[in-house]
Amino acid sequence: MKKQLLIVTFAVMVFLGVSAQTKPGHFYIQPGIGGVLSSFSGEQTNTVYLGRLYQDRTNGTIYQDLDGFHSTKLDPKGQIGLTFGIDAGYQLNKNWAISLGIWYSKQKAKLDDQFVTPAQTVASYLTGGDIVCWGNIHSDFISIPLKAHYYLWHGLALFAGAEADILVKSNYVLNYGQDPGLLLAHSESNYEGLRNTLSLSALAGASYEYKHIVLSMSYHLGLTKVFNGSISSEDPVVPVPWIKTSLRNNSLRLTLGYKFEL
Repeated sequence: MKKQLLIVTFAVMVFLGVSAQTKPGHFYIQPGIGGVLSSFSGEQTNTVYLGRLYQDRTNGTIYQDLDGFHSTKLDPKGQIGLTFGIDAGYQLNKNWAISLGIWYSKQKAKLDDQFVTPAQTVASYLTGGDIVCWGNIHSDFISIPLKAHYYLWHGLALFAGAEADILVKSNYVLNYGQDPGLLLAHSESNYEGLRNTLSLSALAGASYEYKHIVLSMSYHLGLTKVFNGSISSEDPVVPVPWIKTSLRNNSLRLTLGYKFEL
């Protein structure tokens, strides 16, 4: 009987400890994992050569059909990626807390556009029709968010802050072809010379804590550009800008974490 009483007492203590909010004056750590929906703002223009080559039979010189250079403005559409990390915080009082975190996120966006090319400029490839381009952007970030939290009622809190985003790696792939499935050109780059390693974001969101389990949603607004600049063709005759980009990274994040009071 005594053993059973001890077990029940221990279980009650654990429950009370778990269900209690972090006490003022205490530190906590909160690991978490979740999803991130990327949404790049700005625009990117890619140029590709889809025209014909002409050869002068008298001297063998090859000329390019300049109408064969085609540019398209791409509007990246967000896709869901993965994010995980940890926050360390301090409960100042009943209502206020501050936290500093480090998070890794794998973000991606879909590139999807369509433009019509006159048939005569691509006669060596097809007889006419729409040229479709498709592809994606992948970018990995290490983010360091600094947040202030205000608890409204029980475990419901609002928070806002700033974030430093370190671009770890990035690349985009873009394909041009005629539907269905005729590939005309392929473009791929890691944004070398166009990427900013460090960018800044503002963030705001809300969270709800129950028994130390924390569900959080936040929106991160890019304040500085992640990709910016242009790269021109190496062709001395036609120095067409193959890539021209100006993109900020925005994202919506939903995470689930567990809070450990120290």
